[in-house]
Amino acid sequence: MDSIPPAPQGTWYLNADFRGGTNKHNTLLTVTLTGSNFLIGQVTDINGQETLELLDNVSWDAITGLLEFRRSGPDSSPFWEWYRGIVVEGVFVGRYSYSQQLDSRPELQAFRFHVTGWNSTFLDRDLVPRSYDVIIDKNRHARLRIDRFSTGELVGRLKVYAGSGGEQLEYDLQVTGWNGTQLSFIKFSSDGTQEVYSGIANGRYITSGTYTKTGGHHGGTWSGIRGGALNYGLVKKTEEEQLVWQFRTRAALSHLMMPGNPTPITYMCLPPIHPENPVPLENPQGKFRDDNPQKGPQNYQITELHFQYLLPNPYYIATIPNSCPVLDREFHGYLATPNDIAPGEKRRAVLALNGHHGSAWQMLDPGSDDIYWYGDSFARHGYVVMAVDISHRPKQDSEPLYGNGADYVGPKSSTHPSIKADGFEDSDWAEDGERAWDAMRGLDCLTSLPYVDTSKILVTGLSMGGEITTIVAALDTRLKACIPSGFSPDLDVILHRANDKTHHCWRWMHADMREYIDTSDLHALIAPRLLVVQTGKQDVTFSNFNPPFASDKQVARRSRVAYGSECHQFIHYLHYGHHFYHVGDYDPGNTHAEQGIRIPIIIDPEGTPPEDCPDSIFSATWQADPGWQKDDSTTLPIFPTLYQLLDALLI
Repeated sequence: MDSIPPAPQGTWYLNADFRGGTNKHNTLLTVTLTGSNFLIGQVTDINGQETLELLDNVSWDAITGLLEFRRSGPDSSPFWEWYRGIVVEGVFVGRYSYSQQLDSRPELQAFRFHVTGWNSTFLDRDLVPRSYDVIIDKNRHARLRIDRFSTGELVGRLKVYAGSGGEQLEYDLQVTGWNGTQLSFIKFSSDGTQEVYSGIANGRYITSGTYTKTGGHHGGTWSGIRGGALNYGLVKKTEEEQLVWQFRTRAALSHLMMPGNPTPITYMCLPPIHPENPVPLENPQGKFRDDNPQKGPQNYQITELHFQYLLPNPYYIATIPNSCPVLDREFHGYLATPNDIAPGEKRRAVLALNGHHGSAWQMLDPGSDDIYWYGDSFARHGYVVMAVDISHRPKQDSEPLYGNGADYVGPKSSTHPSIKADGFEDSDWAEDGERAWDAMRGLDCLTSLPYVDTSKILVTGLSMGGEITTIVAALDTRLKACIPSGFSPDLDVILHRANDKTHHCWRWMHADMREYIDTSDLHALIAPRLLVVQTGKQDVTFSNFNPPFASDKQVARRSRVAYGSECHQFIHYLHYGHHFYHVGDYDPGNTHAEQGIRIPIIIDPEGTPPEDCPDSIFSATWQADPGWQKDDSTTLPIFPTLYQLLDALLI
């Protein structure tokens, strides 16, 4: 498998930060490399104006993947932009400089602005899968997905996620034509009407889109722009295809989020601190804690660990005074070790991650928190637990995403300054990339312990912890199981959520995550390892739709495809509650709620019970009623508790 293209020929779609702004992708560049020494660039500015430019000073290093070129402004308004970035698996990540006075190549520190993008020629080797972010009638935002079965039959889905009328159900489509340029499909509505769509694809855009309605209803217009450039698709791949997709997508995501997931140069763990262990409570049962902790004593010891790492500085130049050859990263966590580990015994282990307002300490202190108690719960059940603090950046580093900044730091926690090189105002890393990198270093520590069974390590977390749980398991195959709780949203939905201002943690600072993947694609990277996705029937954190769990069922349907015949390894635990962690052992409110691990009965338009797991459940039925998404009926418990599920499946 090629890690980078042999040369960067082809058409690139680049999103450049608007000069003077942050996280604003207002300058779209379509760059085509047609030879070894020049580029042709089609540039779309913030006003939608397109200009054809010749780009020069092209430089390409096939060993490092370094691509550089220069863009020159018109004579009437001269400027010079120098672009510099690394290409991995057809994805470009780098910086550019801007000057109205200097046309020669500037020093590295002048590359203040960020640019990301992807090579359509390299990634789009087939007509499918395709994903488009579309606008219907100028006021409805939707996601269009297209794929094809091995038989040649095209399949599609359309979901309106925001705008006029708000979020809607996802509809299966009858795709009647797609040749890479002309696209046509039919949407069948629940009332029996049909909407017939057609459009023209031109590069990253769909233009001249129109649709008509049957029954005398007036149609309208639509347009779209490519998204999900790395997405898995809607149908099962062959084993070889899936392995290749996973390899390349992991490399590209690591490149986008954490400049290549660098290996630390040095590592130092400060002398361990043995804090006063949490005082055992007579009744640590919280209002929402459903693990019945009285059944398992708090028979473990806690050690606080401080981690310090040095990373290579990609911008280090020895001739620059005071330039530092390394970057640094610090974080801390807590290790819970059961007291009854016998000599030579190896235990299962958990990497536990906190969410907003939480901390590593809270996950192991049964009296400090009513939400992030799951670290203590796993330790009571005999697991070795590494609780890693995944807090936020300081306000000055997070302000571009959070507005006035965010203060989500929990007890015995602290903010984590971003990873950035000397001479630069900001970081190349996404904040979630830093969190995931920290978690993987905690995993390094777990795998080094002689009493840990490295074949049975899982990762789990709630809310933002569930977000990082999903990312870490997607990128790190050392983890054998993944249990995200309270995080399985369509990224399109969460983007336009009314309270999205409080949920910016998932967004990347210098690229649009939705241009590359969605949550179900992260799940496909975890396949076929055990994945238990916890969502609540009453959880309105990410969706305003009634019922809010409909989006979770849509994501689960797409995620399940990558598991194929191993579908028993994908479990959508749809519990009765809100935005809380569940293990199913106890009814804390004595409300006679549904206990045990229960999964939806209706998981797709066919209504096939998931335990049957035939291939036919992955065949879209475009005439099916989408009402299955609103059905909250669940099976009888497939396991009495989460721990019994892990006893049976984490093998």
